[in-house]
Amino acid sequence: MNIGTYGVNYAASKLQLHGGDGANDTISHIKSTSSSCPNTKIVLGGYSQGASVMDIVAGVPIGGISWGSSLPPEYVNNIAAVVTFGDIADRAGGSLPTKSPLLGSKAVDFCNPQDPICHAGAGN
Repeated sequence: MNIGTYGVNYAASKLQLHGGDGANDTISHIKSTSSSCPNTKIVLGGYSQGASVMDIVAGVPIGGISWGSSLPPEYVNNIAAVVTFGDIADRAGGSLPTKSPLLGSKAVDFCNPQDPICHAGAGN
């Protein structure tokens, strides 16, 4: 068994203006890996802004972060899981597991109740 990692190439910024670039880079890497090794299983992950990138990949961009593409359906079987931490989509009305018909069943999201980015609870 071989395990590899890949850092998504995009310019993280305060206003998350380049999330679409990250989504496009992620999808390009998934396509390349899946074409070279069709049986490869891929786990996607993202924290905060990286979670927003995964939202775009999963076809559920939030707010104005709509640039970029969602994963073409023919690559869904290569995705074993999607894990997000501190996803602002939680605060904006729904996390990837509940909103994405494409990858929601393979997704899990974690948000600390005291995190003002992903949790809309008291004190945030």
